[in-house]
Amino acid sequence: MKRSLSALGTVVLGLLALAAVISGIGYYSATAREGEARAYVDSVVPNVVSRWSTGDLLANASREMLREITLDRIDTLFAAFSKRLGPLQAYGGAKKENSFFAFTMRGRVLSYTYLVNARFERAPAQIRVQAIWRDGEWKLSDFYVFSEALVQG
Repeated sequence: MKRSLSALGTVVLGLLALAAVISGIGYYSATAREGEARAYVDSVVPNVVSRWSTGDLLANASREMLREITLDRIDTLFAAFSKRLGPLQAYGGAKKENSFFAFTMRGRVLSYTYLVNARFERAPAQIRVQAIWRDGEWKLSDFYVFSEALVQG
């Protein structure tokens, strides 16, 4: 009985040590790549919203985003954004809201969510984007635009 409890304790301690190592690797990876993620968002988002460019968004879209949205829907939304917001006047820079790290069967996946304040010709807006790092490259997995001008009749 004593030997069984000792073996069980050793296994539990081993699993806890493994979890601590994995958490440490995840934390290090997440903090090390945060600057990269912010720079990526700060280069892509102004290009997309300055012209409301469907092509720029799709060129940077992750496979998750491409599965969930159609070209027609993006074109319709971007036409409405362009009409109600107008051209980009000022870009406030990406501010991190949260991050996520996971090990998958295909490797590490990092995800950062950013909020961007932007001023357009007709109204201000907030843009919420999620950048995902997978297979050695950054892509956008979420892209949301919030503005009072979009909900007013």
